[in-house]
Amino acid sequence: MDSFIDKTSEEYVEIFCRYIYKNGRKIYPKNGKLFHFYIRRK
Repeated sequence: MDSFIDKTSEEYVEIFCRYIYKNGRKIYPKNGKLFHFYIRRK
């Protein structure tokens, strides 16, 4: 994400995932246990 996200804002939710799908394949993190990213609430 190129833009700065205010983590204290209630507009975003932090999501944690063990793996993600990319091009139909499961991808696991190389240097940690989880991926984490922010998603805007609806």
